[in-house]
Amino acid sequence: MDHAVRHGVFSYQDLLIRFHPSWAVPFGVVTAEKCEQHYRSWCESRGVSFIPSDSKVNTKDLIRLADMIVLNGSNTVLEAGMLGKPVVCFGPAPYTHSGAAIDVLSFSDIEHLDFADIVSKDPREIVQNTLRYYYSKAAREPLFIDFVRSRTVTECAFYGGADPSLLERLLSDGGEFEGDSVFADGTEYEDSVIEAFLGNDVAKLEEYASWQWETEASEELKITRRGVFRLIDGIRRLTPKGV
Repeated sequence: MDHAVRHGVFSYQDLLIRFHPSWAVPFGVVTAEKCEQHYRSWCESRGVSFIPSDSKVNTKDLIRLADMIVLNGSNTVLEAGMLGKPVVCFGPAPYTHSGAAIDVLSFSDIEHLDFADIVSKDPREIVQNTLRYYYSKAAREPLFIDFVRSRTVTECAFYGGADPSLLERLLSDGGEFEGDSVFADGTEYEDSVIEAFLGNDVAKLEEYASWQWETEASEELKITRRGVFRLIDGIRRLTPKGV
């Protein structure tokens, strides 16, 4: 960030730093006090405005008000991208080269950033690239998505009907295998989703969120965990799952 300011990409007065909300939540005896203090000192020494981690300010509202979002590998790229906001990511991330963000992988990349060019990017293209990245990670790259479905952040449901030969080929041949090879001939279906996000069409977005996943899975398999693992699962259900 200091390097970007030195090269005139933006000034410290342009910045508003949002400390991660999870820093305000202790996990056992572990706290993020040192993280909070480090970045507070950084901001105060440079005159940068910041929002502490325990603030109730809604991050999505901050994104809506911002001209651009600067991240360091955070999945906030999804929230910003769905709102059509340009994202600059400092450092490698799962979405590097996906088009969901402007990749900054070296100091020279920072020096070539142009603020005016970034904020003038087409919101439609931003939403499109973000949706395509999300779809790739959620449905195309994972295997057996029809047969392993999430119930909670720690539990899954398993269904019969999967072809085990895919796993056998993965183990024997290596390489990359996609879990979904179906694609459309045009952008008709994609366009309507993009318009719903750009227009904040809540009714349409609720309809999409309620869409029933088309699956080749058969009946749900009853899988029982053994001994001590059942006990561990029971304890995990009683504990917070993070922020």
